[in-house]
Amino acid sequence: MHGKKHFRDRNFPPSFESMLRKFKRYTEDNGVLKELKKREFFETKGQKERRKLKEGRRRHEKIMATEAMFKQRRY
Repeated sequence: MHGKKHFRDRNFPPSFESMLRKFKRYTEDNGVLKELKKREFFETKGQKERRKLKEGRRRHEKIMATEAMFKQRRY
């Protein structure tokens, strides 16, 4: 019987709080809530294009900021 788990283990059955924490971590890691918020309201074609342009500008600005940081002269 050495090495087998007993049913009197402290974590059996898992508490509701620990299961909720695991569920939250799982949904956050997989982007479930982000997808849910995105699909909450219907988005027209024009709104989708504007959102994509805005996201692209944000990405571009982020890239340019990191490049500028590395191009600075450090004397």
